[in-house]
This record gives sequence, C-alpha cells and structure tokens, in this order.
Amino acid sequence: MQAGQTYYQLLSVTENASSREIKTAFRKLALQYHPDKNKNSPESASYFKVLLNAYEILTDKQKRNQYDAYLRSRRGQETQRRAGTTDSGPEPENTLQSIYNQINMLLWDVEDFLRELDPVLLFKEYTGTPLWLYVEKLLIYIDKWIFNPKGFEEPLFSIKSHTKLAFLNYFYHIRVGIDKYFKDLSFDDLVRLLPEYNIMKIDVLLEVCKHTTFYLANLKLLLSGEIVLFPDYPYGESGLV
Repeated sequence: MQAGQTYYQLLSVTENASSREIKTAFRKLALQYHPDKNKNSPESASYFKVLLNAYEILTDKQKRNQYDAYLRSRRGQETQRRAGTTDSGPEPENTLQSIYNQINMLLWDVEDFLRELDPVLLFKEYTGTPLWLYVEKLLIYIDKWIFNPKGFEEPLFSIKSHTKLAFLNYFYHIRVGIDKYFKDLSFDDLVRLLPEYNIMKIDVLLEVCKHTTFYLANLKLLLSGEIVLFPDYPYGESGLV
C-alpha cells in the first residue's frame, strides 16, 4: 500500500495538537509556501491549497471530529503507525504526487470497507434510508468528480444491482480508471481552470478527499451504532455545486 500523509502530518503537528498549535504551524508553513512569498508560482499556489485544506479541517471542531473518526477507523498496522508520526510535508513540485497518495490511501480504505461489509447490511435501513444508497453516493461522488465533474443537480444514477459484488465491481472500475488518470495527469492539468467552474482541478480532487473521508467515517459510525442518523454532507461549502 502506498500511504499518503494525514492532515496532521502535512502541517507537522501531532494528532493531539491544540487549535493554537495548529494555527502556529500553519502560519509558519504559510510564510514559506504562500504564493506571495514565491512570486505567485503555480507550484507554490497549488501546494498552499493543500496546506490550507488541511488547516481548515483541523481548525473546525466538527470537521476535525469527523476526520479523527476516519483516522481511528483506518485499517492496517502500517496506516495506524503512520497516523501517529509527524513527517514533514512534500515539496510544492510534488503536490500532484501528494494528492494522488491521499486519494490512493482513501481508495484502499474504501476497498477494505466494501470487502469487510456484511452483504445483508446493504439493505438495512437507517431512519428510512438503506445503507446501499450511502455506499452508492460515496462511489458516485468519486467517479463523477474525478472523471466528469458536472455538479450534482442531476439525479444520481443507479448501479442497478445493489449487491456487494456490484459495488465491488464498480469500485474496481473506478480504481483502475483513477490509476490511469493520474498516470496521464500533469501539473498543468492540476492547476488548469475547469470550463464549467471558476475552480481548478486541484480544488475538485481535494473535495473528493474531503467527501470520501466524511462518508467513510460516518458509514462506520452508523454500522457501529455510534450514530443513528447519517449527517448531510455540506456540499455548499465547496463551491462546486
């Protein structure tokens, strides 16, 4: 497994860091990587977005709680060991690799979740909503926003068969596509504005990371009985819809 850095590692703080410590760490990195300090280079601008995304999540109490729930639920000794370290962040020119590593890590966690899921639970309803619908939304969001972002004003399509095998097959289709997509993706692609929106591809990919983390954390909390109502994802904050 090719692991990616946690948001704590990106900011070089521990997971029990206070809000003040997180802010101090971010300000220190901002002085080094802010575009204004680097002649507004695209490399520094893109890396600053990665840092800012981590900062905004870790300084928001609710978002940090959700992210911490996700980290606690991650599988594998390697990921658990890495979650407690404070590796320094990658250099700006490696921003593309950093984002790929984050998405790759999340995809491994999605695969673990699907493989370990009891197929019977797909049809269990939580406050009137079957679990398969949440799983479908998780996969479709990754699929649509990475390959063909056009917003969510359109009704979600159905994968037709709500079986564990159908979801796994859909996931593997996405997985293979993402590996090929990043292989062909250049840094110029990453910072190019999307025709439909006044945002760059990097914004979309960071949003995919946030959405996947949110859904994985809450799906596991739902199955463990720690929550009974799946919270709404705050689409409006992203500026993508």
